[in-house]
Amino acid sequence: MNPLPKVRVSVRPKWRTVAIWALTTLVVIASAAGFAWLGIERSMQAPGPHTSAVRLHVVPGQGIRRVLADLAAKGVIVDGRRTEFWLRIKGSGLRIKAGNYEIPAGASPLAILEQLRAGRV
Repeated sequence: MNPLPKVRVSVRPKWRTVAIWALTTLVVIASAAGFAWLGIERSMQAPGPHTSAVRLHVVPGQGIRRVLADLAAKGVIVDGRRTEFWLRIKGSGLRIKAGNYEIPAGASPLAILEQLRAGRV
């Protein structure tokens, strides 16, 4: 009877397999975060959904979160939380000025934030 030929099986070390999976996971997460950030950047520069000018009243001491919620409720911006997230990531401490603002039709969230920052009522 012939003995069976020895077959060499190549086995990767366990640490190498774990490292490959970790690196792959990291690349996937980084890619997803990058695409999400590009989407947020585009939405900040895209024209707003409103088709006519909208009036906004900002009282002294009113926070940016409340102003963004008012803008979202009036249909001027799509998502106030996304805009607030963008502000936090950019590190822009937005100091808005009180007053009665007229937001032009189709103004982008970025243009609206600049108007509020400059106090152009």
